[in-house]
Amino acid sequence: MKITMVNLDKKIIKKVNNDTKYILISNSYKNVDMYLNLSIKPILILYNGSYVIDLENNSVIINKSIDISSINSIVKYSNEHNVNIHYYKYNDKVYGLKLNCDNYHRRLIIPYMFSDLYPKVKCNTLNKDIYINNKDVSLINAIEETLDYLNIKNNYIDLENIYINVSDIGYYKDKGNWKGYEMYES
Repeated sequence: MKITMVNLDKKIIKKVNNDTKYILISNSYKNVDMYLNLSIKPILILYNGSYVIDLENNSVIINKSIDISSINSIVKYSNEHNVNIHYYKYNDKVYGLKLNCDNYHRRLIIPYMFSDLYPKVKCNTLNKDIYINNKDVSLINAIEETLDYLNIKNNYIDLENIYINVSDIGYYKDKGNWKGYEMYES
């Protein structure tokens, strides 16, 4: 079985092959909508790996939502201090939050507030954005669980167009693309 893994936040699929199993990665279900009416039935890895579903079998592989009531004080703080909140939702469940803040000092404070108040939630800061997920969520783990689900035992994965943060230990670059045999999350 040929498998093609595409990060839809970085690349659009222009042509699909019916003899290929697609694994589509996105932080938005909206990016996936245009592919759902095609003859292919992909596996979706959504919200940084918080929700993974195989549309061919309609089976959920990973489902790690955030209990939004458990982070009410952070939402309240964000509303009071001009911090924009974007919810990553699907089927009335919240799988992640993205906080956007121009204030540098608030961007430093908010992750510490989360780690102290909510030990089951993790924060990753990237530029002006703070991404919040269930602590057990990892894109690399979601990819590994998806490959296990498909019974793929090869430990070689081409990371082209996946754009995950990985260390360079165990990796090499081939024509500008990271490739490797072991995955390490930074």
